Amino acid sequence: MNPRAVPLAAFAAVLLACTAHAHGGMYRGPGNVVPTAPGSSTTGPGSTGTAGGPSSGGAGGGSTTGTGTGTAPASGAGAGPAAGPTTGAGVPPGAELGEDLTRWSYWWEFRKDPFLDLRRAVHDAGTVPGSDEFFLGGDAAAYATLRPTAKQVTEQVLPSLQRMLESTEQRDITSSCLIALAKIGVDSRYSELLPTLRSRLASHDQEIRETAALAMGISQRVAALPDLLALAGDTARGRSLCERSEVDDRTRTFALYGLGLVAWASDSATVKSMVLDAAKALLEQRDLPGFNLHVAAIGAIGLLRPELAGGEAGARVRRDALAALDAFYAADLGVGRQLVQAHVPPAMAALLRGEPDRNVVDSCVRRLVAELEDRGDERRRARELAQSAVLALGDLARPNEEGAADAWISDLLCATFESARDQQTRYFALMALGTIGGSRNRDLLIGVLESGQKALERTWAALALGTLEFVRRNATPNPDADPTSIAALRRQLAEVRNPDALGAIAVGLGLCGARDAADDLRTLLEDHRSQDELAGYLCIGLALMDDRAAIEPLRRIVASSARRPQLLLQAAIALGRLGDKSAATLLTDAMRGSAQNIAVMSSLAFAIGSIGDRRSIDALVGLMRDDAVPDLSRAFAVVALGGVADKEPEPWNAKIGRLVNYRAAVETLTNQVSGVLDIL
Repeated sequence: MNPRAVPLAAFAAVLLACTAHAHGGMYRGPGNVVPTAPGSSTTGPGSTGTAGGPSSGGAGGGSTTGTGTGTAPASGAGAGPAAGPTTGAGVPPGAELGEDLTRWSYWWEFRKDPFLDLRRAVHDAGTVPGSDEFFLGGDAAAYATLRPTAKQVTEQVLPSLQRMLESTEQRDITSSCLIALAKIGVDSRYSELLPTLRSRLASHDQEIRETAALAMGISQRVAALPDLLALAGDTARGRSLCERSEVDDRTRTFALYGLGLVAWASDSATVKSMVLDAAKALLEQRDLPGFNLHVAAIGAIGLLRPELAGGEAGARVRRDALAALDAFYAADLGVGRQLVQAHVPPAMAALLRGEPDRNVVDSCVRRLVAELEDRGDERRRARELAQSAVLALGDLARPNEEGAADAWISDLLCATFESARDQQTRYFALMALGTIGGSRNRDLLIGVLESGQKALERTWAALALGTLEFVRRNATPNPDADPTSIAALRRQLAEVRNPDALGAIAVGLGLCGARDAADDLRTLLEDHRSQDELAGYLCIGLALMDDRAAIEPLRRIVASSARRPQLLLQAAIALGRLGDKSAATLLTDAMRGSAQNIAVMSSLAFAIGSIGDRRSIDALVGLMRDDAVPDLSRAFAVVALGGVADKEPEPWNAKIGRLVNYRAAVETLTNQVSGVLDIL
């Protein structure tokens, strides 16, 4: 076992049943729920090819070779939804295996990062009453930010990671070092970043090759573009970099995501056009085996952010990108490939953010509306297409106020919620209404919250209502909390007993900034401390509403949750969100004592890295260098160290998570083991 993808974020039962894999990772939501495509080398559970396991070469395949600390199960056995029905098990496309994937918490775990804004809370927060810094009085300003200094990064973190990388062949540590160095993204006087990453492309280990390719993109270096283009295109240069007769499909796929990450950070229209051309060339190859390359190509286009280039050059990139996506979306690729086409609508919506020409936006809206209005024989249309259209419309429509020009879109989404046969489409429609906002959508969501026919409907309405209020408050200078929304949520908090509903209401109240409800949430937290999932979301709700009185109870939970990784993670994130400057110290102390509990180690690594407190650096470097500590624990220390010194305010893959319909996941996107969304 290794730190690639211990599932953390959703459900304890799934979390504790899973086996960790590689790269230093976590699980955000459902894994690969798409059947293996004809011609794909990934053949399902029990085969010689694995859905995300390490590979000795070949397109997407893999062996079950041990990692040095354990053995990777074929296709992530025991880790939830598998690759598909190719073993003859009779699993239909898109079938739900195990957990109910329609639960609200999956949406939250994929999209929570901008709501939590965790790193800003720690780096920018002032002192907390009762803390050591508070009692320093006049010197408190020195503690106003806990962001690592440039000197710490270049003189302590980078040399430590580089020495670790050069002194080991252990897969977990190597993968974690590559990702950590890329997240920091700078050269040091000891080594240059890109040559370090490039040298690992020729590794005999599939995992190291794909990690190196992805890390080049995470670095956001434009200088990585030629190598990534060569890898994604399987050119002679790409094969030379890998020292292989072909670039395997997983490495090509990770290189495509890397290209998207470079384009996302660049303001150059030339860079964006080069990435677009590479992705478009793959989309035009309609008969590619498997799903991974097409999904990654769509993802890379969705990451372009043409608005950064500005002017006519940026507009041209947007037009060309939308045309490429539209052509792929309109093509008759068969029912199976519609699961891949379902990735197009969210990518289109991402491209249209910041588009000043409403005619361009409306053209895309009409395409998506047609998906909902003319379903025809639904057996011939994958349900994921409607799900994605709903999600995209939520990003494209304007607030639904009386007389608003876009009111008809919200009306359509309301009708979709009321009549669609697919439950996930209905729930996504509620979230789209919340994302769009406006008083009419608020009233509709309150109606569902109070009189929805199913408990699940009410949980989604609670989250959607909280999202609506969060968006409204952040778009308005000095806004007041909305008493109507808060009153509706508080009534439900007092009436319901279902733990899943209570968790959704707690998060919804937090998003509303309902500080008057803090006493109620703290009481519920005390009453339900034994229920890890509910208690965790109560912690998050308290943090979102900035309830400083929750700091001490949260500290006690962190201190007493050594064997409860889900609750530990949520309480630690909540402490960080509240700006508690003791959080990182509590977590690093716990990390040294948790060497045998992989789920806890992964939780701690993620929380420490997300909080980004420079005072954890010494402890992490010491743990990483300690030869008496198991390799897996040292790898997690590397993961945490890379997170602390990360150049970005959010996890690097959060931008991808917001771009996708997770119900159309493929193995290289997320499969609980080895997808880009599973990697810390």
